[in-house]
Amino acid sequence: MKQKNMGDLAVKINSKTEVIISPASEVELQEKPLFAINWFNLKRPWLYNIYAKAAFPHVVKAGGKVLFKAVVEESLSSASKLDRKNLLIVGYPSPGAFLSMLTSKMFLLKSILRLKSVEDFIFGFTARKDNGDEPRTRVTPFKGKNKYMVHLFTSENKTEISQLLPPAGSVQNLRVFYFGTTVARIGRRDVKGKITSGPFPIDGIIVWEAGEVSEFRQLLTTQPYQEFQKSNNTNGIYLVRRIL
Repeated sequence: MKQKNMGDLAVKINSKTEVIISPASEVELQEKPLFAINWFNLKRPWLYNIYAKAAFPHVVKAGGKVLFKAVVEESLSSASKLDRKNLLIVGYPSPGAFLSMLTSKMFLLKSILRLKSVEDFIFGFTARKDNGDEPRTRVTPFKGKNKYMVHLFTSENKTEISQLLPPAGSVQNLRVFYFGTTVARIGRRDVKGKITSGPFPIDGIIVWEAGEVSEFRQLLTTQPYQEFQKSNNTNGIYLVRRIL
């Protein structure tokens, strides 16, 4: 792994290509935990399931842990450049740990299955801003009864999650499951130095948890939350069914 200009980190995956992680702002990437946001559609679900099982041991070897996996069931606020159907959040101990995974030829070979099974793939790294559940190395199907809502947004404002929480008792059983802000994006650099970056039109993501869907709808009517939506450039808000 090599440190590049402007704080980039890079690793060579073959004789012609480097994968680079670039900070979202002009600061050096530090060896701190990152949460990778995978937000995508599926064109071959069966093939993606094969890929996920085959790739997971490599994720674990790199120190990765799965926090959350879900599929969209209803859109409450649609934004064409954000709309997708599948969400996977994976925590890594550092940018270097993620890049180390890409040096495995077997992992890269298995990744061909992902390329053939997904479309409209959005991938980037966020820093966690909440104190929610810890990710897991052993994942099992989610069998709980709680409901989940995902809010993706692009915005220049620095709203703290505490500012969005409704007054105590006004919305029962509601909590922030995950709140992350974008800190880095991924791209490729060829032998001529040309960089191709993958799309990641997200500045932040909030995953809400509640006992009932009605609690999310009530949250969205509160004045602080409505003002937050208006202050963003785009909002994508989705009711999702948790899988892991």
